Amino acid sequence: MISENTNALWFVRVVCLLCIGSIWVGLLSWSGKKELDHDEFQHAHASWLMYKGQQPYSDFFEHHPAYYWNFLGLYYDAHGEDLGIFAWGRKWMLITFAGSIFFLYLLGRELMGEVTGLLAALLFATNRLGNYPAMMMRADGWMLFFLLAGSFVYLRAWNRSFRWHDALLSGALLGLSFGFLPKGGFTILGLALLTAHQCTWKTGWGIVWRRKVPLLIFAGISFVPILLPFFIYGT
Repeated sequence: MISENTNALWFVRVVCLLCIGSIWVGLLSWSGKKELDHDEFQHAHASWLMYKGQQPYSDFFEHHPAYYWNFLGLYYDAHGEDLGIFAWGRKWMLITFAGSIFFLYLLGRELMGEVTGLLAALLFATNRLGNYPAMMMRADGWMLFFLLAGSFVYLRAWNRSFRWHDALLSGALLGLSFGFLPKGGFTILGLALLTAHQCTWKTGWGIVWRRKVPLLIFAGISFVPILLPFFIYGT
């Protein structure tokens, strides 16, 4: 078994790290040359409108959550109005891509061992569906980063002792994921179904009652980033 062979494990680690690193460098180079996508213009424009004092959903139409525009607005606040926002935004996408790879590795290691985590990270890094949001200035990269980070914290804590600070952190991360892009809701639903499966066939439902306080904290804090934009822009 590779997991029992220290030399083989280190070989797999080095190979995966070199492959992932070369892919990331290649994407960094490509992101500076790839033509701009219509979604990138849309997000930059929505962020610029908010920078100018307009309110989303009331002063101009949009169907995306507002967190990503708030983030892009940091560029306008620091540098003013210029097209450098696209290069700046794309660099942050590459940072979230690297973070997503790391948390996917941790998630795979937690569930099925280190080799599985390394291979999962490598497969994700080589997947075109993963490469696309790594270069495009879109909310997808942030959604995925918070989703994988929150899933790792939640599952790791649930398999041990689900304490209040674990619930607070995982709930905030998963709530931010949904807040950046509601597509993350499907994975969050999957986590709920996985927990229900474990309660039914492994641990029993009594564990839910014993962990009722952290579960209430988890549910409560997760709704804060989801509902906050409704209170800000809907009143």
